[in-house]
Amino acid sequence: IIATWHLDVLQFSNLSTAYYLTYGIMQIPVGLIVGRYGVRLSLIFSSLLLVVSTLLFANNNYYSLALIARVLMAIASSFAFICLFVLVMNCFAKRHHGLTIGLSQFITTMGPLLAGGPLIVVIHHYHVAWQFAIDCVGLFGLVFFILAFFLFTDNDSVSRKKYSEKKDEFLSW
Repeated sequence: IIATWHLDVLQFSNLSTAYYLTYGIMQIPVGLIVGRYGVRLSLIFSSLLLVVSTLLFANNNYYSLALIARVLMAIASSFAFICLFVLVMNCFAKRHHGLTIGLSQFITTMGPLLAGGPLIVVIHHYHVAWQFAIDCVGLFGLVFFILAFFLFTDNDSVSRKKYSEKKDEFLSW
């Protein structure tokens, strides 16, 4: 990545900073969006945005576009954990919430850590460009988008009803 865009160390670190700062900031707005529009629409929108931003990141020649793509990737990624929380709250008994949320946090933290190693091995072993590897990850996201579109139902209307009832209460203080 550094060689592709001729980056210095500060510019390279800004790619990560842009992602994590945006991801953190987006947690509250995403919570409101998921509460308003539900898990299905949120996952469909965010997975499509993640595919587009991942492909933009890997297939451009400009650092500025890469930075914008990282911000868009963070916005899209921020939906995943919030949607997971909502699904846990709606699909599991209350006594299992702590365990399922804890396991979910563990898996979502370990996933990228464990995926990085094999991705580097594939890049080096098969002598493929990092852009090709990221394109493959982006296309895998396209599969998730299709699955989200067809497999998720709009059963989270109960969540939206609860959100609507609580919204006025929350905003009134």
